[in-house]
Amino acid sequence: MSSGWISIHRSITDHWIWGCEKFTKAQAWLDLLINANHSENKVMIKGELITVNRGQQIRSQTTLSKAWKWDRKTVSKFLKMLEKDKMITINTTHLTTYISVCNYNDFQDKSKNNTQQKGQHSTQAIPSTTDTNNNVNNDNNVNKKTLDYSKWPELPKDQTLKDWVDMRKRLKANVSQTVINNFAKQLQAAIELGYTVDYCLSECITRNWRGFKAEWLENEKNNRNTKRNPTAVERVETACRKREAENANNRQDDLPALGSDGSHLRT
Repeated sequence: MSSGWISIHRSITDHWIWGCEKFTKAQAWLDLLINANHSENKVMIKGELITVNRGQQIRSQTTLSKAWKWDRKTVSKFLKMLEKDKMITINTTHLTTYISVCNYNDFQDKSKNNTQQKGQHSTQAIPSTTDTNNNVNNDNNVNKKTLDYSKWPELPKDQTLKDWVDMRKRLKANVSQTVINNFAKQLQAAIELGYTVDYCLSECITRNWRGFKAEWLENEKNNRNTKRNPTAVERVETACRKREAENANNRQDDLPALGSDGSHLRT
């Protein structure tokens, strides 16, 4: 079953089944393939223009941890395993971390669409053709070239950024450089609270938020915690306290009444 091709569109990541539970190793590997650039792209990071080549992506372990629902230690161990097996290479700079898929053309070379793929990697993932794995949306490319996101702590997925821009257009809210810069401070605060930029923008899209503050995410989380149903143990403890209070009141009612001199009053 390892011969031949099957085309998978990157929009599969938007389906509910993709992220409904913790990723398997195979799914995490496929996620790296899907998010690799299909062609060279340039982005601004912290005021510096960097080039992300074909087959590369810039994603931190924190971002992968959130996406895959793994802890950081598991992500690090998995990436080292892939690197040891020569499936990826990792290059960390003072700006970001590059993850490069080795032999990327084996997975994405359209000219080999009807031929059997040979070698180790052909049995470890289901490749897609270049026209179905367009990692850099044309509209998003234009947006990135006209606006500077260098102050953002990390970049979201291309599809998430496009959906966020579309949402703002629908709400008649411009996406200007001023808006981008204002978002940067709150996104950095959200990162420090353990959220990702991708998650923040997704919440904005879901809740139709024109603006954004990191504290809004914390408020939402706190509200969900306060509205939760009590556990069975908590219900039992509440019932016991109520019963003890009732028994105490009953014992108080059974005590004889005393006069001012301490003698019992006749009833």
